Amino acid sequence: MIYRLPEGDEMEEVLREYGDYLVGLGALVQVEKKAFPDFSSGFILAIGKRWYWTTEGHVIRDLQRRVEAGQSVSRFHLIDWYGTGNNENAIPFDYDNAWKYWVYNKEEGLDFGVVEVPTNVKDLLQANNVKAVEKSSDYRKRFGSYLMLGLPEDDVERELRQIPVGVNVRGRALPSAMHIAKTRCPKGHQKPHPRFVGRVGSHEEVGNIVGMSGCPIFGVKGATREVLALQSSWDDRSRVIFGCPLSVFVPMVEKAIRTKKAERLMSSDSPRSRAPLGTALPRSSASPGAMLTAFA
Repeated sequence: MIYRLPEGDEMEEVLREYGDYLVGLGALVQVEKKAFPDFSSGFILAIGKRWYWTTEGHVIRDLQRRVEAGQSVSRFHLIDWYGTGNNENAIPFDYDNAWKYWVYNKEEGLDFGVVEVPTNVKDLLQANNVKAVEKSSDYRKRFGSYLMLGLPEDDVERELRQIPVGVNVRGRALPSAMHIAKTRCPKGHQKPHPRFVGRVGSHEEVGNIVGMSGCPIFGVKGATREVLALQSSWDDRSRVIFGCPLSVFVPMVEKAIRTKKAERLMSSDSPRSRAPLGTALPRSSASPGAMLTAFA
């Protein structure tokens, strides 16, 4: 049976098993006089000694388009409280100045993006038991079951409160896990680059999965849990989801990192494209449940 995992003991068990992989990105978006918290699903990819927050390419593109349209996107935080860690406060993240690499090409079947995490933020993530994906598993391997864990829009809580100095904007993204039945790619959906293809349950069983984009897709066999792909798109009518496999996009990211290093060596006086390293940042003070709070 394909279904959305309910709250309670079963969901708590899933979060104990998989929650240390899920890392969300939170931000405050302001459009004219309106403000609201925005959340994106993702996970951490380790390449060498560096960590990269990883999500869909079109997530990064959409944030960029908001800025180009004159919207304010600020107060970025990484949210890592979904697993076994004890700290439920979000981590301030200098997203704007971080090095990024992303590709969104629907025709080619590519949709992925990475944002470099500075060492001080990496230390805080590690201290809260976050697990980085360190190898590219073969998405074609057979597993006993498949699962994705992310932050669907339906489970985002938002609160606006008028205060003397303006508006207090608060938000919290709650995780959901969904079983996936691996299937063949439907006719007409084949792309030049291979993709993970699976089917989720009906609207009654699962609901709307908008917001799960960029979340990790796991292959499970006994005690083995491997991140195979990131969820990139879906067809609502057929309930088929598509994932960009790590074995496809990680080599592209590694090539981009090598190019970045070569460019830095060739031009020592060029501006650095990543957030500066430094002493450990304090986590944001937040109420239980990792509410992001901002003032607009």
